[in-house]
Amino acid sequence: MTDIKINPFNITKAVDYSDEEINNYWVDISGGNGFIDMVKPLSPMPVFLLGGKGSGKTHIMRYFSYNLQKIRHKEDLLQQISNDRYIGIYLRCSGLNSSRFKGGIYRQGAWKNIFSYYIELWFTQLLVNIVFDLNDTHKNVLLKYENSICKKLYALFDRDVSKEFDTLKSFSDFLQKRQKQVDYDVNNSVITGQDINEADILVTPGRLIFGFPGILESVIKEFKGIQFIYLVDEFENLEEYQQRYINTLIRERESPVSFRVGVRWYGIKTWNTFSGNEDLKVGSEIEKYVIDIFLRNNNSEFEKYAKEICLSRLKQSGFSLSKLGSSKNSLSSYFEEFDLDKFFKKLNGKEEKHSKSYLFKLEESLKKQKAAHIESIINNLKYDKNPLLERTNVMIFYREWKAGADLRKASETIKSDCLLYVSDSSNKNLAHYKVLDKFKYDLIDQLHREARETLSYSGIDKIIKMSAGIPRFFLMMLKHIYRWSIYAEENPFSGGVISEKSQMNGLGDASKWFLEDARAAGIDGKLMSTSISKIGQYMQEIRFSNIPSESSLSSFSIKMIDIDEGIEKTLSYLEQYSYLIKVNPTREKNSITQRVTYQINGLLSPHWELPIYRRGILHLTSDEVAVIFKNCTELEYNSVKNLRLATYNAPFRNLTTPTLF
Repeated sequence: MTDIKINPFNITKAVDYSDEEINNYWVDISGGNGFIDMVKPLSPMPVFLLGGKGSGKTHIMRYFSYNLQKIRHKEDLLQQISNDRYIGIYLRCSGLNSSRFKGGIYRQGAWKNIFSYYIELWFTQLLVNIVFDLNDTHKNVLLKYENSICKKLYALFDRDVSKEFDTLKSFSDFLQKRQKQVDYDVNNSVITGQDINEADILVTPGRLIFGFPGILESVIKEFKGIQFIYLVDEFENLEEYQQRYINTLIRERESPVSFRVGVRWYGIKTWNTFSGNEDLKVGSEIEKYVIDIFLRNNNSEFEKYAKEICLSRLKQSGFSLSKLGSSKNSLSSYFEEFDLDKFFKKLNGKEEKHSKSYLFKLEESLKKQKAAHIESIINNLKYDKNPLLERTNVMIFYREWKAGADLRKASETIKSDCLLYVSDSSNKNLAHYKVLDKFKYDLIDQLHREARETLSYSGIDKIIKMSAGIPRFFLMMLKHIYRWSIYAEENPFSGGVISEKSQMNGLGDASKWFLEDARAAGIDGKLMSTSISKIGQYMQEIRFSNIPSESSLSSFSIKMIDIDEGIEKTLSYLEQYSYLIKVNPTREKNSITQRVTYQINGLLSPHWELPIYRRGILHLTSDEVAVIFKNCTELEYNSVKNLRLATYNAPFRNLTTPTLF
């Protein structure tokens, strides 16, 4: 039978993991106490964990839940939880189907009442289930408390419910029955005209959510000093008034209860509460962390973290770590990296019309301008021993052309300087030194493109860099790379090396996936999609022009005064969906004009052949900002783009076509 290789990176979403997998795949960041310093399970201060899709929010939230505490503390669970001093009550808002709680003939106030009641029943049932599980695990050790607990529970209700339950089991049945009734009323309200105003609401908002944990903490000695944390995940799935209600609970929280909220960047619909119509205040009422920004700003920590994630997946999938080696750095040896000499040999094996297409293109341009001495110029620029130096000669020549130099004399000087550079590559006065100091990797990428070769982004360190601090991006790249490597029969992580070709194929697939997966719906989503394509193509065309203005061009800046409400909305979308990474604002040289800078997400770099590292920044004009980030015609966009490109491509004409804005 064929040995079937299971892709260790197949699952990339934490919601698809079992509790065991969440525990087994758990990797913490190094430094301090890891993610504990972010979640702070012992702090009464509520915490909002924000992040893009795949930033790890759900994995972190679930790791601090009771189900994972149980897995970690196999022996004497009750005592271990007492030592932890917290119980995590995890819930996903997507499971609520929150859109049911709106519409029909009812005002929002009616829906708010029924929703808040439903939340009371739901949250409390989750905690009851945890108490049951602890009791089962410890052979009914908690049953001795249930009489006292039930007596105190009666006081939380607005009506006498003492005949409804007298044990925790009957309390749970009571809650379940009430919840089913609410489900029925809500689900049928629009169809049958069932009046939700007639719903029998038995408890004031917050009484059970705060009261039940308080009773448990006061009655059960093993719970003394325990904090009950509601881990509210996928907060973005709630309607605005529903978020406002949860915000109100957070603001009005009572000990021993606290909250941790997991939400996407763009998922916060409001910070407002029903408490005096005031917003939650960061710092005094809540703490807020943006996970992917935190990971991006700690590059070295994220690099270690990502490698640990990779090693954990391999270990859990049965790969021998002894073969991989104990050091995280050994991962590098399983990924083929770019080799310049090997690339030169590849170029030499190609037909000249491909390997030296830049010379043919230059020759054509000179012919169009009816330039003299073309054959002599081309011969002067040739340097067969080193394709990179020959390509550098051409770039310098284009610069001289733009400067209006005598072209034949310029080519002769370039030829002479090239030979001087070969004899002394440390001579900083030579044009070749200056060009290669800034544009070496851009020219190598130019050679790739002109020879119809895929640009190289190979190597584990580059793959980590491309993930932009988002673990799912990293796993998605590894998933596709592994698949291509298996297809190429390279035996990845089992003695073989993953070829550059498999890496490039995998990265290309991951890049396409990201473009599609993060695409938002509706008119705003269409504008966002168009805008990211335009700016990507814009920088691609500039980067591969005859004389690109900037090296390692993957970033652009916009004047703050050019950002109107519509453009701000588009940029905000692109940032929240992680297409763009915002860089600290800068000020124009010798000016008070403020600029905000963005970098294209590294995972999109292969799509537009952009670098993953940031060096030069393209400063967009007001017209460019408008045609890229606003709705405009193709004609308007091309008109502005061609104006810019004319200064970078031979014959370097200064177009005087008036702009359309």
